[in-house]
Amino acid sequence: EPEGGAGEVGLAKWTYVTPGLESDEYVEIVPGEGTTMLEPGQIVLTEGHYTLIHDARVRIVEE
Repeated sequence: EPEGGAGEVGLAKWTYVTPGLESDEYVEIVPGEGTTMLEPGQIVLTEGHYTLIHDARVRIVEE
């Protein structure tokens, strides 16, 4: 949910997506049944998020 950048505080949201093409740096999100499309520029955690609960307060410390 934070949109401003480093230091901004927001809420974590569990969102299920369908991955498409991948590179070392990017993952394409494609439409899929029962999943959500993201808005361009949304921040996505791909590592270290398994203990993060839905609606937990989060702060971006590095982009």
